[in-house]
Amino acid sequence: MMSAIQYQSLNNNNYLNTMTTTPNFEEDIVKSMFEFGLSMHQKGYQNEALQTYLEILKIEPNHFESIHLLGVLCVQNGNPEQSIKFFDRAIQLKSDFAIAYSNRSRAYEDLNKTEDALEDCKKAISIDPENTIFLRNCANIYRKAKKTGKGY
Repeated sequence: MMSAIQYQSLNNNNYLNTMTTTPNFEEDIVKSMFEFGLSMHQKGYQNEALQTYLEILKIEPNHFESIHLLGVLCVQNGNPEQSIKFFDRAIQLKSDFAIAYSNRSRAYEDLNKTEDALEDCKKAISIDPENTIFLRNCANIYRKAKKTGKGY
């Protein structure tokens, strides 16, 4: 049986208004949604992740992490053109995030845009020179370019 206080709280419009106008309420919802979307993404439920990231952008249009991971999802699903648009937006929001450049480099590579891929790869390295993954990616792009006759 519900106590009188619990019942009153559930039926009190002021209580509900307080909950929805709390300064961190929207931030908390976005954080929870993002954690769910990321979990779905990591488990391979790409459609659920996609829908969650898009829903987040309805609440917070410049949510960097969602924008960036939408780009990742597009690359993973063979849509490098769309991924570049998301990575461009992410980089506009956070120009010092090396991983966004590295991921956009991958999208350019998928489109056989070797010069753009190398430029982004070099940018990622300039931001985070200790990241050996960026160095390896750049070496792979050079090697691929050499094999295809676009040696640099």
